[in-house]
Amino acid sequence: MDTAPFDRAASIKLPLENILPGNRFREIALKAKATRAAVGLIFTTLLASVAAAMGPFARVKPRRKATYAMPVSTFFVCSGEPGSGKSASFRAGIQEPMDAFESRRGYSIRLQVREKF
Repeated sequence: MDTAPFDRAASIKLPLENILPGNRFREIALKAKATRAAVGLIFTTLLASVAAAMGPFARVKPRRKATYAMPVSTFFVCSGEPGSGKSASFRAGIQEPMDAFESRRGYSIRLQVREKF
């Protein structure tokens, strides 16, 4: 398998401290330190949570001149070496916000999955 596209993607440096307001970046950095996860992993899972909360009706154009729009929650992939903090970042960026939302609203938004045998 050709890993060049993944190697190029891994080399992209996104300056989160320049994108997020200072206090939000500090919160994410502290959570990353506490969970031993990368700041970028926690930020990415938070983006996935926001996209999921926006639902399938929030749409964006993938390119400036695109004539179509896609749901913001179309895809989310998180990969990393064992021990890189993937599970911790999912808890911090997806599970904890979902739990907080559900406790405030008093109901569950989780999918109900049934298996048929």
